[in-house]
Amino acid sequence: MVARTPSRRVLLGSIGAATTALAGCVADDDPQVGLGEVQLVNYLEDDVTATVTIHRAEELEYETEHELEGHRAREVGDDVADETSIRESWMGDRVHYTVDVRTDVGSLDTTYSTSDVEEFVDDWGESECFTLLLRIDSDRISTALGTSKTCPQDD
Repeated sequence: MVARTPSRRVLLGSIGAATTALAGCVADDDPQVGLGEVQLVNYLEDDVTATVTIHRAEELEYETEHELEGHRAREVGDDVADETSIRESWMGDRVHYTVDVRTDVGSLDTTYSTSDVEEFVDDWGESECFTLLLRIDSDRISTALGTSKTCPQDD
């Protein structure tokens, strides 16, 4: 018996169908945890204005400018950095979130999404939400993740 190889057209069609089916499954998957809080911290010497935009399930939920003092503006003995926390009642749902931060300092900006979070964490244990910490430094905005057993809507 001679094995018959599929034609190029059949093979390409199969790849396209499989890719579409896989993309549909991935896009429809609900995240394991919700966004619980966004913390924004200024480690610059100068004041900074940061605009935080949060999309929840592709809908704009939050867009606010935050004024964060720099080291020079604070009194001796004050904390090293100025920070703000964003914790809203609509956070916590297990849907896709995108957090975008733009600053008035050169090209310091970043975008972080639920997909980015899930690439780093395989097992959330008993955590219901994640906390996204965004640290504004002189050359970048770095990110760190934390977890929480409760979400804002549960508080």
